[in-house]
Amino acid sequence: MPQPQKNDTLTLTLNVQGFPDPDIQWKFRGWDVDTSSPTSNLRVATYGGSETVLTVHGFTQQNVGQYQCVAKNQYGEAQQNIFVEYADRPNFMQPLQNKVCSSGKPLKLDVRVEGNPFPEIKWLKEWHPLVESSRIKFVQDGPYLCSLIINDPMWRDSGIYSCVAVNDAGKASTSCSVTVEADGEYNDVQLPSKRKVLLEARKVREIYEIDEADEK
Repeated sequence: MPQPQKNDTLTLTLNVQGFPDPDIQWKFRGWDVDTSSPTSNLRVATYGGSETVLTVHGFTQQNVGQYQCVAKNQYGEAQQNIFVEYADRPNFMQPLQNKVCSSGKPLKLDVRVEGNPFPEIKWLKEWHPLVESSRIKFVQDGPYLCSLIINDPMWRDSGIYSCVAVNDAGKASTSCSVTVEADGEYNDVQLPSKRKVLLEARKVREIYEIDEADEK
């Protein structure tokens, strides 16, 4: 299904086989495509009697819908339906905000994002992809709200977090700084053990010279 963006040029090409060469008519939402109006952004061209091309210049929301190509000759007719959707690149209506939280309490980062089709959401920490685990959860609540939840956060969970939204029309990203403060228990900090100081007593030997006169 084609998904052009605003102001794109949309081209629909079909190959039609028949003998004698069939008459080809394009329709949009059930109505014949009118290319005679100078204000119309639709153009139709046929090449070699078998290839037909419908071009939409400056695609807008009004050009979204079902297009139909009908080929007809004296022996019958055939038709091909093509539904065209509007592609809108992701946009963060609510970006990430810097956050300070206490260790041990769940950390939750929220974004609100829009896009058509709805974008794929990726979460990163320090530009490295995060993976869901028993502590880390990715949640989508409603059509726009997406959240990252980290249970029992620790000081080492502090850092730069990013959310990236990607669809066929493009991508967008938002980032924030997260600081996890210790709760006072300091479970993750190991204090160095006390050093023992040993005192060693050494026996000192003194040598005296004795005069022979003193011996007498």
